[in-house]
Amino acid sequence: MRMVLQPIVVTSTRIPTNDLFVSRSIDVIDEQTIQNSGAWCVEDLLQNGANVDVQSRGVFGVQTDVSIRGALYSQYLLLLDGVRLNDSQTSHHNFDLPVSPDQIQRIEVLKGPGSSLYGPDAFGGVINIITRVPAQTACRLNLSGGENGLVHAAGSYDYSSSGIHSSNTIEHRRSDGYHVDTDFQTTSISSNNTMDFPFGTCSLFGGYAQKAFGAFNFYGPSPSKEWTTTTFCHAAAQILVHGLLLQPKISYRRHNDKFMYDVRTPGQFVNIHTTNSSSGELHCIIPIDESSSLISGIAGTIDNIVSTNLHTHERSSLGILLSLQCVFRQRFLVDVGMREDFHSQYGRQLNPAMSVGVLFAQSAKVFVTAGRSFRAPSYTELYYSNPARIGNAGLKPETGWSTELGTEWYGGAQIKFSASCFERDQQNLIDYVKFTASDAVAQAANFATAVTRGLEAALQWQRGDDAEPEIIRSVQVRYTYLDSRIDRGSVYSSVYSFNHPRHQLNVDGSGYLPFLLHWTTNLTHKIKMDGTAFSLVDAKVSRDLSVATVFLQGTNLLNQSYEELTGVPLPGRWIWAGIEIKLL
Repeated sequence: MRMVLQPIVVTSTRIPTNDLFVSRSIDVIDEQTIQNSGAWCVEDLLQNGANVDVQSRGVFGVQTDVSIRGALYSQYLLLLDGVRLNDSQTSHHNFDLPVSPDQIQRIEVLKGPGSSLYGPDAFGGVINIITRVPAQTACRLNLSGGENGLVHAAGSYDYSSSGIHSSNTIEHRRSDGYHVDTDFQTTSISSNNTMDFPFGTCSLFGGYAQKAFGAFNFYGPSPSKEWTTTTFCHAAAQILVHGLLLQPKISYRRHNDKFMYDVRTPGQFVNIHTTNSSSGELHCIIPIDESSSLISGIAGTIDNIVSTNLHTHERSSLGILLSLQCVFRQRFLVDVGMREDFHSQYGRQLNPAMSVGVLFAQSAKVFVTAGRSFRAPSYTELYYSNPARIGNAGLKPETGWSTELGTEWYGGAQIKFSASCFERDQQNLIDYVKFTASDAVAQAANFATAVTRGLEAALQWQRGDDAEPEIIRSVQVRYTYLDSRIDRGSVYSSVYSFNHPRHQLNVDGSGYLPFLLHWTTNLTHKIKMDGTAFSLVDAKVSRDLSVATVFLQGTNLLNQSYEELTGVPLPGRWIWAGIEIKLL
């Protein structure tokens, strides 16, 4: 059990590096935090373990948007083991993931500009989900049930022998819903496999997920229904040749979306969309000396959509990357790079970035970062039309520059403090807007300019490995302040631009109660830009037995009435209980 706050190796900067020598802001949700959380989806892990704003439409992973540093829900990049997952139809589908928290080793959130490393979409940051390579054979069964007709069943099987490692899961959950038109049913199955060879490793991942859910007010003032399926697979390798590390990857993602705008008129406004995305990349890490490495690479993506509403479209992009990471005299940090993308619809985009830092006594650092990012409009923003919103085929890509000043300090093995102030100045921000109060339809449009400034800080404390089961074992406090200014021009109102909170405070804790009852809790307090505020408290209590773990868990224990997105009510107090049985 890792209960110390020593620096760890992170990979979101593309060159695996001890995070003490990384001159960027990175939040890491480690494996122990994931295991203790009881989360059923990646979105809940982000809510409880990273300095991001999770904006739920539906609970338990039904549909969720994420905002990093005040960026819109479409302005982050989601990766699985470094492979792109963003949906080209709409970023609302990014978290339609066929991956279980049980398969995740850690999640790295690289905050700030990421287009110099990963290409389009990475305005606010990059979320990289890193899967777990099992070290032993195991089999587990998880059964849960609770209020609102909630039922959850999951099984997993891990295999590890003779250089072959396999992690396999199947999950199903359903609920009658907490409000009219909020019922859901989801199923997923996935397999993650790694093979060790004398020259390196190869990995294969395949997964399938399907969802059926009520979409009350999701995209307009109506009771809606939505059905989605996601198929995702990728193959990757790490090949060591004469000191060079080659990293080839290929992937394929298929997403189907059927949406009924109003269940009261099921024969009208029913849309069916199918997107396909194929990508391939080859990167090479070249060690220059013990403290310097160079990475170069090429990546290409082709995606298309066939839709009853958006019609048929296809586009492609090709990116070329070069980045240098150096540590001078074990004190001075330099990371400089650029990526040039050639987009079939929007032409050439050059995105440079640079960060420099200084280490103090191998326990603290100060760093400065600057970089450019861009994002191409989604197919929905370009071509979609329903009674509440309409796309705009004339949209321009979003572009912008971000700067940051940050610091990080390790107080031995038990305390870590980090803080950053940042600014993002962007052009052609895309949102759905109304030009007058009487407009019935919101139209996708580019704003002239948008500036977001902010401050974030985090303090972590954990007891050491040899500590007895104390009532408090760990505490983490995270705070974010954001201020966004948008040149609205003649725009009367917008849909997504001010959804982020002005203030957000998260407090997480864990420890042991009498009788070895393990507890975890999370407090989230948000004050929105319009002054509305709410506080959410989630908690879990569990007891490990010889072959099983029993638990009691709840969300929104203060029974708050709240909305993350205007017009989409979220549930009050919700309690459930369950058991995890260790079969092997």
